[in-house]
Amino acid sequence: IGSNLTIDAAGEMIALDVAIRSQHPHPLYAPAVVWVEGFVPPSVSITNADYMLMPPAPSQPDTFAYFERFGFDYSGLLGDDGVLEHGETSGSKTWIFHDPGLVSFSFQGRAEFGTAPDLPRIAGVCFVDENLSGYRDPGEPPLQGAIVTARLPGGDVMDVMPGPDGHYALPVEAAGLYELRCDIAFGLPPLPPWTTPNPREVLLTPGPDGMPNSFLEAHFGIGVWGPPPVAPPIVFTDLPPGELHFGHWMLFGAEVVERHRLLMHVGYSGCQPDHPFTLYASGGFMEPLPPQINVVLVHEIEEDCDAWFESTLTFDLYPLWESYLDTYGPGMLLMNLIGIDGAAHQLAFPVFPED
Repeated sequence: IGSNLTIDAAGEMIALDVAIRSQHPHPLYAPAVVWVEGFVPPSVSITNADYMLMPPAPSQPDTFAYFERFGFDYSGLLGDDGVLEHGETSGSKTWIFHDPGLVSFSFQGRAEFGTAPDLPRIAGVCFVDENLSGYRDPGEPPLQGAIVTARLPGGDVMDVMPGPDGHYALPVEAAGLYELRCDIAFGLPPLPPWTTPNPREVLLTPGPDGMPNSFLEAHFGIGVWGPPPVAPPIVFTDLPPGELHFGHWMLFGAEVVERHRLLMHVGYSGCQPDHPFTLYASGGFMEPLPPQINVVLVHEIEEDCDAWFESTLTFDLYPLWESYLDTYGPGMLLMNLIGIDGAAHQLAFPVFPED
């Protein structure tokens, strides 16, 4: 159903609000995509599609590659229940056509819906990785102007435009290897370095029904211009681990990067995501070789709220690195990350002089 036809004569653009009214006898679910193709005359095209499908690369390298299909994603416009019933009308979406000469034209439109909820897809978020952790943490903003390009198992190439919140989703029909790449939109400044794999290979396995299993963690993060944020240093203390713990937290992973920077991916409950944490080295080095040390992450507050947050914390291990070199020289230090339940996660920390 089209409405609100507007024309920009100077730019040779035509805008039309388009909604979908279901005549199907059964409920329709996401993914909901309307594909547009077959323009007559062929000079007409779409300028704001959510998906742009390009055929496999031509055999002649100098042959112009063009988009053969454009898609509009209506998955978020099916109503509060996410279902389009018989006789219901979706929310509308504006289609913008580039129409040289503003001539009349025709095209083929085809709507594709899921006939069951939670159909397979590849999805993720394009975001600005402000702390350079490689994970999307609470409060990190979406990346504006990104385009995700997917090479499908059959060789077709599809461009996906993330929404304002950075989320994107690619409906899939077949198991196999997909290659995804995130780029900046044409005409915008170049990006800082990526902090996540880019391009990213995604292998979808078949489920019991033969349909591919979804993969929803295909995220793309970029760094920020300027120096990385200053990480708080580890603090030495004589107190044992049992006397240091306060608020609860859960460890999902930890790694040492950039010689002496520790990343800890943790989860915790509270009323808001911005919580203070301090990292302590408890009790000094322990022998026999290789030396070990107990390391304790202290969650400084305990809020009486049930909300759950995850964050990647960054700490500077330079004081520990320097003390180990002064005591033992180059070598390997085993850090025992002591959880609030007393369980230890051991992490190797190679200690060698700066180049």
